[in-house]
Amino acid sequence: MARKKGTGIFFPLINAEIPGFYNQAVTELALLAAKYGISPATVAEMQAHNVNVQAVYTQAVADDAAAQVSTRIKNNVFADAKLDLLRVFNIINKAANFSEEDAEALGFRVVTQPPDLSTIKPVVTSIVVKENQVIIDWVRGHMQGVVVFGSYDGKKFAEIGRDTRSPYEDTRKNLTDQPEERYYKLQYMKNDKLIGDPTAIEKAVVAIF
Repeated sequence: MARKKGTGIFFPLINAEIPGFYNQAVTELALLAAKYGISPATVAEMQAHNVNVQAVYTQAVADDAAAQVSTRIKNNVFADAKLDLLRVFNIINKAANFSEEDAEALGFRVVTQPPDLSTIKPVVTSIVVKENQVIIDWVRGHMQGVVVFGSYDGKKFAEIGRDTRSPYEDTRKNLTDQPEERYYKLQYMKNDKLIGDPTAIEKAVVAIF
């Protein structure tokens, strides 16, 4: 795989490329360790990582293939079941003796409850790390937006931005020229004030130089 030469440190962003990349790097590391003063213990640690990387990726690919088959079957069953039940609901809904109480009991009339603003929390649908930014997708719903908090240790958080339209893009440079761990959590805001609870803490390994 041809790569542009430069001073930056490359690590693949696509999962499918990681096992091969890691295996090549660890194989070469075993040959070059002495030259660069890398200890045998560190080489052994990387080799252990390599075994795990290959194993979990192989398993994930197999699981994904099986899941796709299961998903197709599930989608077909759900579609057929939905179609037939909606036909029945439609008959009942048009009946001369129809009552709303029956519709509620059957479940096809739903009274929407307003969210509890004291406990509501954003839903983060994905975090994607790219070479120049971290992209955080979140669900806005009927809220004004979110406040994004960041941390480097998962304990001390500070506001790093506000967003009224998903996704939020974190384009901050790394603090050093080394990959770093970043932690994120989001909390809804209304009238520019925090409401509800923050999300669970999300972790990303970032190399934005």
